[in-house]
Amino acid sequence: MINIFDNDIKTLFSALEGENLRVYAYDEGKSLATTKHSELVLLKDCAFELGGSDMPCTGATVVSDAYPVCNQTIVYGKELCDIKKDCNYAKIVIIGLNES
Repeated sequence: MINIFDNDIKTLFSALEGENLRVYAYDEGKSLATTKHSELVLLKDCAFELGGSDMPCTGATVVSDAYPVCNQTIVYGKELCDIKKDCNYAKIVIIGLNES
């Protein structure tokens, strides 16, 4: 049983409850193709940078077997197409594990 992050996950879900969230199910047909080599993206080629210009940002990846596995992305805040300059952001990845 993996539960070290369960209280943090519950706090996160409680904080976002009732907020305007958009949920996107994983669709393999819409995934970007991967390449064998990393590609360099120059600043002049970017319209903005999440966490750029020394804006505060955070990221975390946590695991739990207490939540169902559902491949989806949940967006809180502006969509990428609505962001016009560098901004702060958070990316939290919750990995659900089965006991099998």
